[in-house]
Amino acid sequence: MDKLNFAKSLAMEAGLLIRESFIHSGNYSLKLDGSVITPADIQINRIVVDSVRKNFPGYSVIGEEQSFKSSQNLGTWICDPIDGSLPHSLGIPTCVFSLALLDRKGSPVIAVVYDPFLERMYWAIRGGGAFEDAWPLRVNSIAALDKALVGNSGRSSKVVSGPKFKTHLYTRSYRPIILHSVIYEAMLVASGKIAATVLTGSGMHDAASAKLIVEEAGGEVTDLFGNDQRYDQPLKGAIFSNGLIHKEIVGIARLHKL
Repeated sequence: MDKLNFAKSLAMEAGLLIRESFIHSGNYSLKLDGSVITPADIQINRIVVDSVRKNFPGYSVIGEEQSFKSSQNLGTWICDPIDGSLPHSLGIPTCVFSLALLDRKGSPVIAVVYDPFLERMYWAIRGGGAFEDAWPLRVNSIAALDKALVGNSGRSSKVVSGPKFKTHLYTRSYRPIILHSVIYEAMLVASGKIAATVLTGSGMHDAASAKLIVEEAGGEVTDLFGNDQRYDQPLKGAIFSNGLIHKEIVGIARLHKL
């Protein structure tokens, strides 16, 4: 099986488990950092690790709940079993499965994001464009932040003053969109529905797939200060945008750098 179809197959399997567990929403616990984890997060992450070890044993896995390090170091799969565990645990269907393959330089080359409720498969291959199922994705052309809908996810940050940065961003943008799933919001960027979303946290699993899909849809993705970064190590936040308002958001982030 080729790697893209492997990722899509895992996404479909994960989607079934997300929908099944959604019926029993309310079954969750809190991790040490205060974020939500559900039994489905653990189960899906385990399936990804086991599947990679069986089908691509030379590749490592970095998962939000479980990881695996291969001695061959051919590449790394980055998995977020349920991006949006909080809304999922509350019975709110704004959550997705995310899987990306990184090369040895920590850059995504394949990305799959699956919305199991609307049954939308977002995917991209480096240099091959981005798609929702078979339909090409394209970011919008809004060029002014005060005309833009902007998402924002993440509870804390080690690189910016989170509350000040978010307040400044919200007051400069037309209106904030907060869905508690940065990858879900990034798919809205890639499909042209909103102009940008911002991750203030450091989780690679929160950004790897979205980086490739947004960029292949014509957008721009950097850390909070406008720099490229590896996606196999902790991030300095991330901005996913249509490219036209990117510098303006970077400028706001730099004002509140820690």
